[in-house]
Amino acid sequence: MKYRVLLAGKNRAIVDDFFRTMDDRFECLTTSNRSMDMANHMALFKPHAFIYCFASESKDDIIRLAESFETISEECREVILIGDPEPCEIFNRRKPEYVKMVLHRPITANSIKDKLIKYFEKNKIGVEPSKQDEEMESLMAMALSMQQKEEEEKAAREAAMKEAAENLRKTQVESKPIGETLAAPMEAASTAPMPDEPIEMKHILVIDDDLMMLRLVKAELKERYNVATAVSGKIGMKFLERRTTDLILLDYEMPEENGAEVLKKLRANPMTRNIPVVFLTGMNNREIIKQLVAMKPQGYLLKPIKCEQLVQTIQSIIG
Repeated sequence: MKYRVLLAGKNRAIVDDFFRTMDDRFECLTTSNRSMDMANHMALFKPHAFIYCFASESKDDIIRLAESFETISEECREVILIGDPEPCEIFNRRKPEYVKMVLHRPITANSIKDKLIKYFEKNKIGVEPSKQDEEMESLMAMALSMQQKEEEEKAAREAAMKEAAENLRKTQVESKPIGETLAAPMEAASTAPMPDEPIEMKHILVIDDDLMMLRLVKAELKERYNVATAVSGKIGMKFLERRTTDLILLDYEMPEENGAEVLKKLRANPMTRNIPVVFLTGMNNREIIKQLVAMKPQGYLLKPIKCEQLVQTIQSIIG
């Protein structure tokens, strides 16, 4: 399995090593030193560990970093420090209850990788594969149930509107004199006022393996758009076999089948190739962004997503 790690710190060389040489075992996301950013990323990304890579931080920087953990203690379970002994010791003295491992420089990327994997495996950090499968199946069933419920509610609304229109037409016809009704039945039907029909909202499909992210996006957009959700590319593609959508919000990093693979399938299918796609990604690495843009989506948004920016991006594409 891949372990999710949230990375921060001024040692860009070590941070880059995680993306370049350790991406086969770690799903990586970077964050800033701001406590709000760290808390948001931890809440949305749900990392198995927070790894801070020290370089040239001052003593005051380290103290402020340690103090910021007071506000995010609920989200942070495993803190791992990488750096020279002095900054690691300053942090550890202030927050020993958080620090689970300290790796001192100089240290190679392979050594970091081996030590982290051994630590995770020894302490059974992360969901067991069998448990993970059960949770994924549960999420898939929940997503399908939500979609079926939405379709049933829409069908019920359409049936009610049709019945109301028919009743109103009958009322208008019956209220006219018999001669007039027989003489101009078509005129009576055509001039009868119809109830105001609601404007059909445009449809958005959100594909993301993070159930919390799906709920956040749906809650933000439900007043403006008809929103369906899917916890995997497989479920999203099955949904598109039965109906269409005006835009797809697609998570770039997903297990089994990532966003890039899903986009390739969408573009290869004549029925879905013209649907606009906006990537959602927590990866702000320059190389990752280049790869993402090269696939020519209609846009991309970095997590944690700002609601105002999300709405503006969608409106600029589909209105």
